[in-house]
Amino acid sequence: SKQAEHWRFRYYDDNWQDVGSVRGPEGIDTSLQPPALKQEALQAARVISLYVPLPFIRVDLYITPQELILGELTPLPGSYRRYSRATDLKMGQLWWDAERRLARSRYPERDMILRVLNGREP
Repeated sequence: SKQAEHWRFRYYDDNWQDVGSVRGPEGIDTSLQPPALKQEALQAARVISLYVPLPFIRVDLYITPQELILGELTPLPGSYRRYSRATDLKMGQLWWDAERRLARSRYPERDMILRVLNGREP
């Protein structure tokens, strides 16, 4: 969309270190700083993700100077943009690692969630 042309990004790891471009150079803005509530945001995303028995869930948070607001949970990592090969391979390995952990765990609701996501349940 035209609006997306003006989006700016900066990607960080879980130690808030810049990881560079993971999707290509467009939109990268190294002047963007980590949010004021960065540790709280990371902890919130970790806790929320533990309650979703899927190998991946993107936790989108809005961060104001005073609080965190949950925006949405998305079960897919990207949108129309592609990741760099190195990032894609790294995220793929993390996905498989999480899938193996989940397979060893007991989450009765996991099968229902997967059926809904695959369009097999209303």
